[in-house]
Amino acid sequence: MIKRFIAVLLLASVLTPFVASLADDFVIGYLEQRGDPRYGKKQTYAQYLTEPLGRPYSGAKVALEEVKFHGAAVNANFTLEKVRKRSAAELLTAIDELQQQGVNFFLVDAPADIVAELAEATKGRDLMLFNVSAREDRLRQAQCQAHLLHIIPNYAMLNDALAQYLVSRKWTKVLALVGQA
Repeated sequence: MIKRFIAVLLLASVLTPFVASLADDFVIGYLEQRGDPRYGKKQTYAQYLTEPLGRPYSGAKVALEEVKFHGAAVNANFTLEKVRKRSAAELLTAIDELQQQGVNFFLVDAPADIVAELAEATKGRDLMLFNVSAREDRLRQAQCQAHLLHIIPNYAMLNDALAQYLVSRKWTKVLALVGQA
């Protein structure tokens, strides 16, 4: 109990100067690919949806609503600047424009190829990219970048979670089907 209290106190003391130094308006860039094929309405033969509905933008808006209380304590307002472009080059131009306006944090809702291209092109710059939707393992392996953080679990993590669940239930005989759904 005391160790937890000390840890929370230490964390608060480390973060307080950072939060207090925030500008009045803290803008977070939200980048998404226009016409992203991952968000088409896909259904099975029985008309069941095979993927969750919608883009992560709604979740980002909810998160900003929830952080308003904490921001008010230090006079900080958090806002999202949404940008929709068709290609990685257009998104990179948007990053450049937003960074000139003081935006250094970007939520990226795009396929893995575009996320990897943006991360490679912005390597060494004073910004952070947050991958909110690309699950590909290669983004955490061969195409890993220090300034690219992942909000969504990759396929390896999902497989590991499934394996742990199966072991916890003592299910040792499993039929795994691989292929296009």
